[in-house]
Amino acid sequence: MLHTFDINSVVANLLQNAIEASSQSAEKYLSLSLSLSKGVLKLRIRNSFSEEAKPSRSRLFSAKKQDTLHGFGLRSVRHIVEKYDGVLELNKQGNMFEATAILYLPDEADN
Repeated sequence: MLHTFDINSVVANLLQNAIEASSQSAEKYLSLSLSLSKGVLKLRIRNSFSEEAKPSRSRLFSAKKQDTLHGFGLRSVRHIVEKYDGVLELNKQGNMFEATAILYLPDEADN
């Protein structure tokens, strides 16, 4: 059974990253979509980020000054998504970043 704490962790981590990145960019763009259909929960967050963001050890982009201060949230999201056999896609195009998480909710009959 997918625990609500896990759903909250995924949403909170991805949204916190997006808010922080978009607030440091010139565009200040952030969009969020959340849908539930036939037992599939899909979260998509798209945000602008500063051109100062650079590749980090995790191969994602970050504008944080200290490399040790980032990556834990995304690791947590990846762990939760994998725990429920879901999918996490992270994409960068230009100065836009997109995170899509897909989680499969159990049927009520399975509980």
